[in-house]
Amino acid sequence: MLSCHSGVFGCHCEMSSRHSGVFGCHREMSSRHSGVFRCHCEMLSCHSGVFGCHREMSSCHSGVFGCHREMSARHKARHSGVFGCHCEMLARHSGVFRCHREMLARHTPCLHFSIHQNVTTHHDEELITRS
Repeated sequence: MLSCHSGVFGCHCEMSSRHSGVFGCHREMSSRHSGVFRCHCEMLSCHSGVFGCHREMSSCHSGVFGCHREMSARHKARHSGVFGCHCEMLARHSGVFRCHREMLARHTPCLHFSIHQNVTTHHDEELITRS
């Protein structure tokens, strides 16, 4: 199912909702598989595949969900630098990152990161609320 994209969680453009996984999901997938990041398919081909990190940023980022490798532990406790995720969530939620939508929106322009932001599902709200 990964013949179209080679990213870590890059889903095939024509992937059905039942194979959506969590990240790099098809923009048309059903709400029950919404996860957190609603990536546009056209984004996957020009990004590193590590959850929307721009290919030119891959060398200076850890690849671990956007946490900058050069950030101190003190700064990491506040934000990751790419998705606006609080890094204390990383261990607590075992890889399921609950990013605040407003932080995603703030980081989106500078990363050229395409997110299907107009669709907010109950699942998305639940993740954000619990975080």
